[in-house]
Amino acid sequence: MANISYTKNGYTVQSFRNDTSSETKSRANLPVIDFANDYAVISREPNEAIFANITGDEAAVNAERVRTQIGTVKDMYAGSEIPKAVKADYVSGNRAYIQLLERYKVTATDGSVCYIQPGLTNSVTIPNAPFVDIDIIVDDMCDRMAGLLLDPTGAYRKVLKEMLQGFVLPAGLR
Repeated sequence: MANISYTKNGYTVQSFRNDTSSETKSRANLPVIDFANDYAVISREPNEAIFANITGDEAAVNAERVRTQIGTVKDMYAGSEIPKAVKADYVSGNRAYIQLLERYKVTATDGSVCYIQPGLTNSVTIPNAPFVDIDIIVDDMCDRMAGLLLDPTGAYRKVLKEMLQGFVLPAGLR
Protein backbone atom coordinates (compact mmCIF):
# COMPACT_ATOMS: atom_id res chain seq x y z
CA MET A 1 0.00 0.00 0.00
CA ALA A 2 1.35 3.39 -0.92
CA ASN A 3 2.23 6.07 1.56
CA ILE A 4 -0.24 8.90 1.79
CA SER A 5 0.80 12.36 0.77
CA TYR A 6 -1.50 15.35 0.32
CA THR A 7 -1.53 19.12 0.70
CA LYS A 8 -4.27 21.03 2.49
CA ASN A 9 -4.38 24.68 3.56
CA GLY A 10 -0.73 25.12 2.63
CA TYR A 11 0.47 22.12 4.65
CA THR A 12 1.81 18.86 3.17
CA VAL A 13 0.95 15.72 5.10
CA GLN A 14 2.85 12.46 4.53
CA SER A 15 3.02 9.05 6.17
CA PHE A 16 6.38 7.46 7.03
CA ARG A 17 6.01 3.81 6.11
CA ASN A 18 7.67 2.04 3.21
CA ASP A 19 6.04 -1.37 3.04
CA THR A 20 8.12 -4.10 1.42
CA SER A 21 5.10 -5.31 -0.53
CA SER A 22 2.87 -3.07 -2.59
CA GLU A 23 0.32 -5.87 -2.94
CA THR A 24 -3.20 -5.22 -1.71
CA LYS A 25 -5.90 -7.70 -0.78
CA SER A 26 -9.55 -7.44 -1.71
CA ARG A 27 -12.12 -7.11 1.02
CA ALA A 28 -14.15 -10.13 0.03
CA ASN A 29 -16.92 -11.42 2.26
CA LEU A 30 -17.75 -8.10 3.90
CA PRO A 31 -21.49 -7.70 4.41
CA VAL A 32 -23.37 -4.79 2.92
CA ILE A 33 -25.03 -3.20 5.94
CA ASP A 34 -28.55 -1.87 5.35
CA PHE A 35 -29.09 0.44 8.33
CA ALA A 36 -32.48 1.74 7.13
CA ASN A 37 -34.11 -1.69 6.82
CA ASP A 38 -32.21 -3.99 9.19
CA TYR A 39 -31.62 -1.85 12.29
CA ALA A 40 -33.62 0.12 14.83
CA VAL A 41 -32.46 2.78 17.27
CA ILE A 42 -32.58 1.59 20.89
CA SER A 43 -31.31 4.78 22.54
CA ARG A 44 -29.92 8.10 21.45
CA GLU A 45 -28.08 10.77 23.41
CA PRO A 46 -26.19 13.79 22.03
CA ASN A 47 -22.86 11.89 21.95
CA GLU A 48 -23.93 8.24 22.04
CA ALA A 49 -26.36 5.94 20.26
CA ILE A 50 -27.25 2.26 20.48
CA PHE A 51 -28.97 0.46 17.65
CA ALA A 52 -29.82 -3.18 17.05
CA ASN A 53 -30.32 -5.52 14.14
CA ILE A 54 -34.02 -6.36 13.93
CA THR A 55 -33.81 -9.15 11.36
CA GLY A 56 -33.90 -12.90 11.96
CA ASP A 57 -35.34 -15.22 14.56
CA GLU A 58 -35.50 -13.98 18.15
CA ALA A 59 -34.24 -10.57 16.99
CA ALA A 60 -35.98 -8.73 19.82
CA VAL A 61 -34.04 -10.68 22.45
CA ASN A 62 -30.85 -11.65 20.68
CA ALA A 63 -30.16 -8.82 18.30
CA GLU A 64 -26.74 -7.76 17.28
CA ARG A 65 -26.18 -4.44 19.05
CA VAL A 66 -24.00 -1.55 18.02
CA ARG A 67 -22.95 1.35 20.24
CA THR A 68 -21.43 4.49 18.77
CA GLN A 69 -19.91 7.41 20.66
CA ILE A 70 -18.29 10.66 19.65
CA GLY A 71 -16.23 12.92 21.83
CA THR A 72 -13.28 15.23 22.09
CA VAL A 73 -9.68 14.58 23.07
CA LYS A 74 -7.98 17.28 25.14
CA ASP A 75 -4.41 16.27 24.34
CA MET A 76 -3.70 14.13 21.28
CA TYR A 77 -0.10 13.80 22.48
CA ALA A 78 -0.86 12.28 25.90
CA GLY A 79 1.32 9.18 26.15
CA SER A 80 3.01 9.97 22.83
CA GLU A 81 6.74 9.56 22.22
CA ILE A 82 6.82 12.52 19.81
CA PRO A 83 9.37 15.06 21.12
CA LYS A 84 7.85 18.35 22.25
CA ALA A 85 9.99 20.31 19.78
CA VAL A 86 8.23 18.70 16.79
CA LYS A 87 4.68 18.48 18.10
CA ALA A 88 2.06 20.39 16.14
CA ASP A 89 0.45 23.39 17.79
CA TYR A 90 -2.92 21.65 17.46
CA VAL A 91 -3.35 19.53 20.58
CA SER A 92 -7.08 18.78 20.81
CA GLY A 93 -8.91 16.31 18.64
CA ASN A 94 -12.02 14.25 18.04
CA ARG A 95 -12.73 10.63 18.88
CA ALA A 96 -15.14 8.20 17.27
CA TYR A 97 -15.87 4.86 18.96
CA ILE A 98 -17.90 1.93 17.73
CA GLN A 99 -18.67 -1.29 19.57
CA LEU A 100 -20.28 -4.38 18.06
CA LEU A 101 -21.88 -6.87 20.44
CA GLU A 102 -22.92 -9.97 18.56
CA ARG A 103 -25.14 -12.56 20.19
CA TYR A 104 -24.95 -16.26 19.43
CA LYS A 105 -27.31 -19.00 20.56
CA VAL A 106 -25.55 -22.17 21.73
CA THR A 107 -27.56 -25.40 21.85
CA ALA A 108 -26.03 -28.38 23.65
CA THR A 109 -26.56 -31.97 22.58
CA ASP A 110 -29.08 -32.36 25.43
CA GLY A 111 -31.13 -29.47 24.02
CA SER A 112 -30.22 -26.92 26.68
CA VAL A 113 -29.61 -23.41 25.41
CA CYS A 114 -27.34 -20.57 26.44
CA TYR A 115 -26.19 -17.39 24.77
CA ILE A 116 -22.76 -15.86 24.34
CA GLN A 117 -21.97 -12.26 23.47
CA PRO A 118 -18.53 -11.62 21.98
CA GLY A 119 -17.70 -8.02 21.20
CA LEU A 120 -15.40 -5.99 18.99
CA THR A 121 -14.51 -2.31 19.41
CA ASN A 122 -12.76 0.29 17.30
CA SER A 123 -11.76 3.78 18.26
CA VAL A 124 -10.31 6.50 16.07
CA THR A 125 -8.76 9.74 17.29
CA ILE A 126 -7.78 12.53 14.93
CA PRO A 127 -6.40 16.00 15.67
CA ASN A 128 -8.32 19.22 15.04
CA ALA A 129 -5.90 20.86 12.65
CA PRO A 130 -6.34 22.78 9.41
CA PHE A 131 -4.08 20.33 7.57
CA VAL A 132 -6.01 17.19 8.53
CA ASP A 133 -8.05 15.73 5.70
CA ILE A 134 -10.40 13.37 7.52
CA ASP A 135 -11.34 11.50 4.33
CA ILE A 136 -7.75 10.66 3.45
CA ILE A 137 -6.46 9.90 6.94
CA VAL A 138 -9.44 7.83 8.10
CA ASP A 139 -9.47 5.81 4.86
CA ASP A 140 -5.73 5.21 5.21
CA MET A 141 -5.97 4.18 8.86
CA CYS A 142 -8.93 1.85 8.26
CA ASP A 143 -7.08 0.22 5.36
CA ARG A 144 -3.97 -0.18 7.53
CA MET A 145 -5.97 -1.72 10.39
CA ALA A 146 -7.61 -4.18 8.00
CA GLY A 147 -4.16 -4.98 6.63
CA LEU A 148 -2.84 -5.63 10.13
CA LEU A 149 -5.54 -8.26 10.58
CA LEU A 150 -4.62 -10.05 7.35
CA ASP A 151 -1.97 -12.72 7.11
CA PRO A 152 0.45 -12.26 4.18
CA THR A 153 -1.08 -15.38 2.63
CA GLY A 154 -4.47 -13.67 2.63
CA ALA A 155 -5.85 -15.66 5.56
CA TYR A 156 -8.37 -13.04 6.58
CA ARG A 157 -8.52 -12.29 10.30
CA LYS A 158 -5.69 -14.74 11.08
CA VAL A 159 -3.72 -12.26 13.19
CA LEU A 160 -6.72 -11.44 15.38
CA LYS A 161 -7.58 -15.14 15.80
CA GLU A 162 -4.00 -15.92 16.81
CA MET A 163 -4.05 -13.09 19.35
CA LEU A 164 -7.19 -14.55 20.93
CA GLN A 165 -5.28 -17.85 21.21
CA GLY A 166 -2.50 -16.15 23.18
CA PHE A 167 -0.03 -14.90 20.56
CA VAL A 168 0.73 -11.24 21.15
CA LEU A 169 2.82 -10.90 17.96
CA PRO A 170 1.99 -11.91 14.37
CA ALA A 171 3.83 -14.96 13.01
CA GLY A 172 6.41 -12.86 11.12
CA LEU A 173 7.58 -11.21 14.36
CA ARG A 174 7.70 -14.21 16.72
